[in-house]
Amino acid sequence: MIHIDKRLVGSHPNASAENIRRMVLVTTLLVFISFFMGCGGYSAKANRVDPDLARVTLTKVLDGWKQGLSCTNWEKDKQPITVQDLDWLNGVKLESYQMLGADEAIDANLHCSVKLILKFKDQSTHEIQVTYIVSTKPALTVFRSIGP
Repeated sequence: MIHIDKRLVGSHPNASAENIRRMVLVTTLLVFISFFMGCGGYSAKANRVDPDLARVTLTKVLDGWKQGLSCTNWEKDKQPITVQDLDWLNGVKLESYQMLGADEAIDANLHCSVKLILKFKDQSTHEIQVTYIVSTKPALTVFRSIGP
């Protein structure tokens, strides 16, 4: 039994202890039902990545970098893309790239291995292999992995 302190009920005509008990019980039940049914929660299955769209999105973004566009260029598109790459953000140029085909779909993300040839401000070039993590649902995102 739920005990309600009468001092909390006050003198409001509709604020009886029984009404408050019912309200607490109904609220508690709704919370438990929502939790166990997954209402409003994230569902990896419902947000599975579309691998073809992910590859097209990554290609579009990398082509834009190669052409000299800003990494924020796609934020105002009809279908916005959020992009994060620290080299790009710091002004490093992309000379070329090669998709290595070692893609792995993991729930809402496609992990894509890419070889980049980067040109730094001192005009030196470096070849590196990176992984981009691309999501297609609920939004298009392209993030370069911090690790290999």
